[in-house]
Amino acid sequence: GQVLAILREGELVEEAGEGQDVEVFLDSSPFYAESGGQVGDTGSITSETGSIRVDDTQFSLPGIHGHRGTVAVGSVRVGQEVETGIDSVRRERIRKNHTGTHILHWALRDTIGDHVQQAGSLVAPDRLRFDFSHFEAPDPDALEAVEEITNRRVISNDAVTTVETSKTEAEKMGALAFFGDKYGDQVRVVRTGDYSVEFCGGTHVPSTGQVGPVVLVSEGSVGANLRRLEALTGVRAYEYLVSVRRSLTEAEGILRAQPGQLLGAARAAVEHLDEVEDRLATFESRARSQVARDIADKTETHGPWNLVVAEAEVDDADALRMLALQVRERTPGIGILGASVDGKGSLIAYVSPELVARGLSAGELIAEASRELGGGGSRDPELAQAGGPRGDQVGAALERARDDAREALLGLE
Repeated sequence: GQVLAILREGELVEEAGEGQDVEVFLDSSPFYAESGGQVGDTGSITSETGSIRVDDTQFSLPGIHGHRGTVAVGSVRVGQEVETGIDSVRRERIRKNHTGTHILHWALRDTIGDHVQQAGSLVAPDRLRFDFSHFEAPDPDALEAVEEITNRRVISNDAVTTVETSKTEAEKMGALAFFGDKYGDQVRVVRTGDYSVEFCGGTHVPSTGQVGPVVLVSEGSVGANLRRLEALTGVRAYEYLVSVRRSLTEAEGILRAQPGQLLGAARAAVEHLDEVEDRLATFESRARSQVARDIADKTETHGPWNLVVAEAEVDDADALRMLALQVRERTPGIGILGASVDGKGSLIAYVSPELVARGLSAGELIAEASRELGGGGSRDPELAQAGGPRGDQVGAALERARDDAREALLGLE
């Protein structure tokens, strides 16, 4: 080919030197320019005076390939004859993914329904991404069927052929065209086996067997009635399967399972863990009951009413709440507990319904105390929680709450 023009920083130049970023236009090019979801080719352009590393190929204008990259060696001038080289390994991976996309598209329509329509795609060297219309998340069985059917079509090694024809003839052939693509009078059609016919200008392998295994790796929503699948093909799919096998082997070792017995070992481990957690919960409940009894022993009485205020050692605010509920069972009236957890202060207070009916509120009783902790709390009248960042002030906060509770009870006498 011949260099027709060179753009550098948006300006036409006659020559570009080493290290400069450029966009080069040739009189002819074997590079594929990004379109239809397929990424552009990479490679090299070499003249007698230098070479350009091509990092991307785009349609700068309809039908005009812009080769974007960096001058790697020497310099390149307008008018020079050049040799082009495509990254063939990368192109081959892209071809596998593109043909894989067509088979996957057919499998989705065959499994889920003809209402499925392509709504976008990405065909890259490392993966394929396929967006399609569907009103709900496909269930796991449907996705498994899609993957199985796709791979069966790959294994059948059907021919992949292309033909250029009129749009009218292509439509008569049943070629599918989706997501708003516009076509001229002459179109390119890709036929895969005897089941998939699509409008497509991309690159493909000559037979489905070259796609290699197709592995679905994710499925999710990307909008209303719009789903997205991601998959791997060829070497990338094989590498993924090897990594899964390696993980399974490691898991067998961790669970001391015989080969092929991983699920049974995992179920047994989960059942054992559930039993241990149940026993631990029982132990914790008994221990909490003993602490609750010890706290209840500290109860002071004000007329007919009980008041207990205590600091406790707990792991978190939920444990403090559970302890307070157990204390309430033994000592109705007013209870206020506090604890320092990870440097933060927590308070919880309860007030019996009879006292709530007399105008007392758990939230109000610890409102001022929570300020000692540098925070605030809920306003629930029967059971309120509060907290703040100053865990070292829990003792002071409890004393403040005790004073406020005593004053409230005295007001009832």
